[in-house]
Amino acid sequence: KELLPGYQMLSAGEIKVNGDWQAYEMKFQSSGTSPSGERLLLWGRRIFIPAARIGVRNGFELTLLATSNDEEVRGVDDVGVRGDLAAILYTFEPNQNF
Repeated sequence: KELLPGYQMLSAGEIKVNGDWQAYEMKFQSSGTSPSGERLLLWGRRIFIPAARIGVRNGFELTLLATSNDEEVRGVDDVGVRGDLAAILYTFEPNQNF
């Protein structure tokens, strides 16, 4: 929060990732000015995925960020749905050693 000017949490709650993975998500936004003086918006999603195996305490934390410079992303609901981040989130899966 200290690193992002104008930080606002937009929503938080349980979600499913890749169909069956239970997770908790926080959506947020921030705004500032680019070096050239243009207004720049930043949208983010932080997703907490608990471990799927019994006895394993550590899970995963994914942070997806996009800015208003991305032509495909128009708001926080597009982060991880449109653009390059969609493929990253859709294909996320822990390796077999987890």
